[in-house]
Amino acid sequence: MTTETQPTIPQAAPPAPQPPAVTPRTLPSGAAATLRAGTGADLAIARKMAETEDDVPFALISILVKVDGAELDVAAALKLDMFDVIDLMSELGLNAEPEGDKLPSGKPFAVRRGIGEDLRAAQRLMGPNDDPDLVMACVLSTVDGAKILPDDLAAMPLADVLVLSKAVQKQVGPTRAPSTSPS
Repeated sequence: MTTETQPTIPQAAPPAPQPPAVTPRTLPSGAAATLRAGTGADLAIARKMAETEDDVPFALISILVKVDGAELDVAAALKLDMFDVIDLMSELGLNAEPEGDKLPSGKPFAVRRGIGEDLRAAQRLMGPNDDPDLVMACVLSTVDGAKILPDDLAAMPLADVLVLSKAVQKQVGPTRAPSTSPS
């Protein structure tokens, strides 16, 4: 009795990670900027960098934007021309709003009203470096009909994560300390 062995087909190596897409843009002031597409992970980093919730957009700008070839810190982002900041916020999706029950990426989403058990679920899901708002978004939201995990949220486009975060805050209020800036 002879046994035939199947030839082994070599497997292709997984593709190398691609650098994030960078979009060049001329700002209203005339400065040359490059913007990187943001993700939920960038939002989590920006929230840790920001002293108040009002500083989060400037922290995101500092993470995702170079102006005239230079990287920015939050202090430099705060000193940008006002019209440049408005333009960058719009381009980065910081003003994104849902269209009905769809995220800016076009995926359907839902955020349900939370109950006490959701707080416990969020506490169990929360890692030492996780953002409370984003973890609560995972507990209360579905995207494309499926539950999402912090890693899913970290990989999502920034505009989608911001819309989910805003929708959750409407349900439960902010889980971060309120801004201390004067109204």
